[in-house]
Amino acid sequence: INLPSADKICRDLAAAGHALYFPNEEDRDESWLVFDIPTVLNEIYGKLFSHFINNNNSQTKYGLINQHDLYSLVPKYDINLICNLLLNLEFCLNVDKNLLKEVELLVNTTNGAQNEWLFFPSLTKSQKPD
Repeated sequence: INLPSADKICRDLAAAGHALYFPNEEDRDESWLVFDIPTVLNEIYGKLFSHFINNNNSQTKYGLINQHDLYSLVPKYDINLICNLLLNLEFCLNVDKNLLKEVELLVNTTNGAQNEWLFFPSLTKSQKPD
């Protein structure tokens, strides 16, 4: 029996709209195939909004969230899965931390924390006009 590769099956499932496939070209065992997208999104994005929407620190005010902080909200999911899902569905954008340093928004994080930042336009807080 000549079966297609696992990668081809995953790509076909994603192309048909049955799943999201995030291949890891360097290590195929670290690839992700997400079937229950609404449940995963509901948990991740629900916790994200409920936690950060009422937070008044400078990062959250501008829609910036450190990946380490995001992971702490939903530790049962791999941080790479969370980021790939949110980035591929265009809920957020990667932010160059050098840019953050230039505009003095980056604050010290705990030792060992990832310094990867994501920008969530939907979390920005607009100022009311005078």
